[in-house]
Amino acid sequence: DEVHVAVYVWAVLELVQELAAGKMVCKEEEEYFMGLHLRRLVKLLLGEAKFWRPPKGVERPQFHAIVLEITDLVLKEMQKRDGNARTWLAGVLEVLLQRDAYAYRLGRDERHKKSSGFKRGSLQELLDKELLELLPAEERGVGLRYCSVTAFAERLQEKPNMRVDITCISLYYFRNVHHFASVGGVHFLVEALSATLGGDRDLIAMADILSPLYILLTCDAMVRAYVEDLFQPLAEKFFAVLLERTADPMSKDESAAFKDIARMVQMVMQQYLDIPTIERRVERFNLNVSLHGFGSEALPKNLNSLTIMKKKIRRAQLKPDDKGHFWNRVVGGAREEPRERKPEEKPLDPTLLLDWMKENRVVERLFRPTSHPELIRQGIDIPLFLAQQGALSRQHLDMLWDTAVGKHESVRNVIYSCLGKLLYDLTRADVDYLYDKVEKTLRDSRPDEEDVKLMFNYSRIAIPRANGQHWYGLDWLLERTFDDAESAKVSALAA
Repeated sequence: DEVHVAVYVWAVLELVQELAAGKMVCKEEEEYFMGLHLRRLVKLLLGEAKFWRPPKGVERPQFHAIVLEITDLVLKEMQKRDGNARTWLAGVLEVLLQRDAYAYRLGRDERHKKSSGFKRGSLQELLDKELLELLPAEERGVGLRYCSVTAFAERLQEKPNMRVDITCISLYYFRNVHHFASVGGVHFLVEALSATLGGDRDLIAMADILSPLYILLTCDAMVRAYVEDLFQPLAEKFFAVLLERTADPMSKDESAAFKDIARMVQMVMQQYLDIPTIERRVERFNLNVSLHGFGSEALPKNLNSLTIMKKKIRRAQLKPDDKGHFWNRVVGGAREEPRERKPEEKPLDPTLLLDWMKENRVVERLFRPTSHPELIRQGIDIPLFLAQQGALSRQHLDMLWDTAVGKHESVRNVIYSCLGKLLYDLTRADVDYLYDKVEKTLRDSRPDEEDVKLMFNYSRIAIPRANGQHWYGLDWLLERTFDDAESAKVSALAA
């Protein structure tokens, strides 16, 4: 009943006051209270239990004033502590800043429910005016700088499927959030995160401190420009640290924290960026992950990097209207239904992948004279993709050919096969350039059967493209046929 609710509210406040004043019996009692009970007590205070009813009438402002005082005390205590204590108190702040707490849904004034007589614009202006009157006098001078009903209304317009309106949240929630930002609560959380990002980079502690900030910045009531100015630099730091941590093994708890951080960062970014922009940033992050093992001496790491890149290439080759599952789109694969249906692959913007490959010199790092044959075989999709996009340069062609010269036939087979496929997408000028390079090399050496097959395929593919203006390789094959110095096998194959 209401009497018990009032007693409970004052009891929680008194316990928090004792904690802040250092009046608890001992350190063990403080840790016991913070670690096991405080979060649960606050959740009950804000209405976790279904039977809970908010105070009514004149008691309501007093109730929310107590909630505000508890929030201030918890913030101040968190600023004084570190380690586990700071993590526990961050969990309490997360509860206090929840927009959907029962108290904030049922604690609004009756007149806010009667919104049918107002136009949307006039109602939000009225509510913002009332919100301003609820703020402490010292906060009114800067206006609704951090959050407002108008900002909430703008977010709702971007989410037409949400079945809520601007009167669904108590003005006391807006007041409490604005006050928390005004007294430096948001900046403290940002500074605490920055210190963790620049220090030991503990993923679990990072996720715990980020959680209340995430709850606050995604409540849909924060002013967009404020969120962007505050979080954009922090988001880039998160991407840098998460990228660095992917190079090392993670425990189960660290892996879970990693995923939570990535999810929360992206959700906050949605408050000021559109979805395609965020997806591009995430794709670049995932591509950068593939560079960790690329170029190392360990072949498995290099192959793992190539596997990630090849998956991105397949996605970049999809069209937006492609249907079916990735399993059924593998080149040369059987079109049979997999045992478990896999989610459809989303097409990737080829421009993003091309720019990333150029920036990170992927071809230059892959096709080197010392590259492992298996690495060349696995990575041949990369120059093929560049050629399809018109982004394969003559420098790349030089590297491809130089990788094959003087190598074992297993390596040359791979490169020669790639060159044949490239001819379909190269410009006529590049086809001529490559042929001159190939023909000069083969004339200065003793060709074998693989070289003859290369020239045959070059002629077969390139001659139709030249409309009879160039007889790529035919004269070379003719010479090999009647050259007594060649082996019988080479001459017969050339013929």
